[in-house]
Amino acid sequence: TFVTIGAYNGVNDSEIKDYKSAYEQFSSTIKDAVQAHYSNHRLAMQSCSSSISGAAINNDETFPMVTLKDFEVLGASTRANSGIELLAWMPYVQPEQESDWISYSIENQGWINVSRDIISRDGTSLAAYDDEGILPMIYRDPNSTIPTSELLAPIWQMSPPPFLSWPVVNLDWLSDENEMQRQEAMTTLRHQVFMPVEDLSFMTGTAVNEADHEAFHARLVDWKRDESTSAYDHPHSFALGPVFEVVNDEQSDIVGQVTAVIAWDFYLVDLLPEGVDNITVTIRNTCNQSFSYLIGGRSAFYIGPGDLHEESYDNMEVSVDFYGFDDVETVKQMSDQDVCLYSFHIYPTKAFEDEYRSNEPMVLAALIGSAFLFMVVSFFMYDWFVQSRNNKVMTAAASSNAIISNMFPSQIRERLLEVNKRREQLKSSNLSKGAQKPLMVESMHSHEGRPIADFYPENTILFADLVGFTAWSSVHEPAQVFELLETVYGEFDNLARIRRVFKVETVGDCYVAVSGLPEPRKDHAIVMARFARDCLSRFQAVIRHLEVMLGPDTADLCMRFGLHSGPVTAGVLRGERARFQLFGDTMNTASRMESTGTPNMIQISQDTADLIVAAGKTSWVSPREGKIVAKGKGEMQTFWLSASRSGSSSGSSGINAHRSSASATEMSSNESEVEAVQDSGSTAADEPNPGDANRTKRLCQWNEEVMRNILRQIVAQRGSSGLGNGGASSLRPEPSRTPLDEVREVIELGQYSGPPNRDTDSIELDNAILEQLGSFVSTIASMYKPNPFHSFEHAR
Repeated sequence: TFVTIGAYNGVNDSEIKDYKSAYEQFSSTIKDAVQAHYSNHRLAMQSCSSSISGAAINNDETFPMVTLKDFEVLGASTRANSGIELLAWMPYVQPEQESDWISYSIENQGWINVSRDIISRDGTSLAAYDDEGILPMIYRDPNSTIPTSELLAPIWQMSPPPFLSWPVVNLDWLSDENEMQRQEAMTTLRHQVFMPVEDLSFMTGTAVNEADHEAFHARLVDWKRDESTSAYDHPHSFALGPVFEVVNDEQSDIVGQVTAVIAWDFYLVDLLPEGVDNITVTIRNTCNQSFSYLIGGRSAFYIGPGDLHEESYDNMEVSVDFYGFDDVETVKQMSDQDVCLYSFHIYPTKAFEDEYRSNEPMVLAALIGSAFLFMVVSFFMYDWFVQSRNNKVMTAAASSNAIISNMFPSQIRERLLEVNKRREQLKSSNLSKGAQKPLMVESMHSHEGRPIADFYPENTILFADLVGFTAWSSVHEPAQVFELLETVYGEFDNLARIRRVFKVETVGDCYVAVSGLPEPRKDHAIVMARFARDCLSRFQAVIRHLEVMLGPDTADLCMRFGLHSGPVTAGVLRGERARFQLFGDTMNTASRMESTGTPNMIQISQDTADLIVAAGKTSWVSPREGKIVAKGKGEMQTFWLSASRSGSSSGSSGINAHRSSASATEMSSNESEVEAVQDSGSTAADEPNPGDANRTKRLCQWNEEVMRNILRQIVAQRGSSGLGNGGASSLRPEPSRTPLDEVREVIELGQYSGPPNRDTDSIELDNAILEQLGSFVSTIASMYKPNPFHSFEHAR
C-alpha cells in the first residue's frame, strides 16, 4: 500500500510540477511582451510629440500655427508598432487667437490631400472619401457647458486622414466637459495618461471608415461568439500625450496634445508560441472596468467585458502594470477625472492544466498494487517514463552541443566526433566480449590514431591587448571588469563573424584571431588588416559609451594591435579541456608586434606589409621610424597600418561595409573640407571647440562611408534582372503642380529583385564622385546651426 501510494504521489507531483513550470514560463513570456508593448507605446507617443515640437523649429512656425505636411508618414510610423489605431494632433488655441487660427487652418488644409495620397499608395481606395474642404470655424459641441472664453483644442491633423473632413477637422475637443477634465489631469501630471474604455462607434463614417476598422480588428483577435457584434464592442480607449514647446524639455509650456485611440486587442496577439493555448488574460483599470481574453498561440479570443477568469486559479495570478508612473497615488487620486491605470492579469485555465495532467499516476498505482502477474506491464511503464526522461536529457545535450560547436571549426569538430565514435565502438566491443582489463583498453585508446592537427602555410594572426587594463581593473569591481571585457570582445566577435575571421582565444585581456584558417584564403592579410581597423574603430566607440557606466577613467584605456603573416600549425591538443590551438613562430612574432606597439596603433610585420602592398593597398602602410627589438627575434623593421576610416562613429551600432582604397585616399581632402566648414562660422569671440570639430569630422566621415556603400550597391546591381516590388519615386515634373509641390523629403529608390552582378567590395568609385560626395556632406554640415536640438550631430 505504501509503495502504491508513494508511486502515485511521485508521478502526480511530477505532472503538477511540469504544469506549474510551463505556466510560469508562458506567463513570464506574456509579461515580458506586455511590458515591451507599453514601452513601444510610450516611446511612440513621445517621439510623435517631439517631432511636432521639432517641426515648429524646422519650419520657423509658432504654436499653435504648426502643421506637418507629411503628418501621415509620422502617424503611420507611430501607429505601426504601438497599438494605436488613430492618432490626432490638437494644438491649444487661446480665445484671442481663434480668428487667426481659422485663417491659418483654411490656408493649410492641404495636408489632408497629402495624407490621402500617401495611404492610397498602399492600395487604399479614396473613392468614398469626401472632397469638401474644412469649415471656416472652430465648432463646438452644441450641448457644451464650457464657457467660450476657455482654452480651445481644435482637431487639426489625423493619421489616418479623416474619412470626412468637415465634421472632424477644427472640432473643439475641449468643448466636452469630460475631455476638459482629462486635459487638466494630463497637464497636471505632464505625462501621457489613459482614459476609460468607452464606445467609440460615433467615429464611424466621419473620422474612420467602418470597413477599414472592422478589417483592422479581424486581423488581430477572433470575434466574440455573438456574431452580431462589431469591432467597436471590443475595448477601446483614448490616450493623451502632452506636446511641449521645447523639444525634450518637459518643464516648458504645453502647447497642445497628441490624442490616440488605443485598440487593446493589439496587445493580446503574438504573445505565445503556436500550440500553447487556454491562458486567460484580464485587462483591468482603476476606473472599475475589466475585459477578458483567452490566449491561444499567436492569436487571442475576446471573451467579453468583465473579469471572466476561472476563480479557482486566483492563487496563480501573474500581474503586470501598463503604465510608467512613479507616483501612482497621485494618479489614483485623479480617477474621478477619468484618468485610469491599466494592468494585465494572467491566469491558467482548467483546459491548460489538463494538457499536463493524465491518468498515468492512477494506472501506475493500480499496476504496482496488483499481483505479480502485472509486474511485466509495470516494467514497460517504467521503461516508458525512463525514455521520456532520456528525451529531455537528449534535448539538453543538443543544446550543449550547440555551445561546444562554437569552440571548434566545423572541420575539426567533425573529426573530433568521428574519433569519439570510434572510441565508443571500441569500448562497446570490448565489454561485449568480456574483456578482463577495460581500464587498460581505455588507457591505450584514449589518444588512438593520429593527432588532430594540420599545417596552414598562409595565415595572418592578430594579437590585441588592452593598454592600462591591469591598473584599471585593480580599482574596479569584478562585475565592471567583466562588463568591459564582454562588451569590447563581444563587439570584436561580431566583427570577426562578419569579416569571416576565426577567433582563437582570449588570454586575460589579450584577444587572438587568425585569418586564412580553417578555410584557406589568399587575401588573409587584407581581411585581417580590415578586421584590425574595424576593431580599433569599434573599441574607440564602445569605450566612450562605457565611460558613462564604468567611470571616467575608462576612456583612458587604449588598444594595442599586432599583425604578422606566416605559416602555423593548428589543431586540438587532446586531453582534459581540449581546445583548438595555434603553434609556431608566427604566433610568437605576432605577439611581439603587439607588445612592442603603441596604444591605439596597429603594428604589422614586414611580411604582412608586403602582402598588403602586393594587394594594391600601399597607402594603408607606412614604415615605423627606427627598428624595434623583439624578444627572441632581434631587430625588426615594422610598419604602421593606417587606422583612419571615414565610416567610424561613436554612435554606430555595428561595422561599416568594406571601404576601397579610393575612399581611403579621399579621407584627408574630406577632413580639410570639414575643417573649412567649421572654421568659416567662427569668430574671435566664439572659437569652435576642438572636441566638437573632431566630432563633426567623424560624423561627416560616417555619412560619406554610408553613401559610398549605397553607391557601390547601386553599381553592383546594374544590369540585374530588374526592379522588384515598389519602384523608384517618380521625379518627372507635372504641369498642373508648382515646383514647391514637387519637393520631396524622401526619394524612394527601387529595390532590385535579382542578385548583384559584381562583388560590392571590388567596386572602385571614381575620384570625382568621391570629391563631390565629400563636398556635399561638408556643405550639409555647414548649414546646421550649433543648437542642441537641431545640430548636424542630431540629424545624422
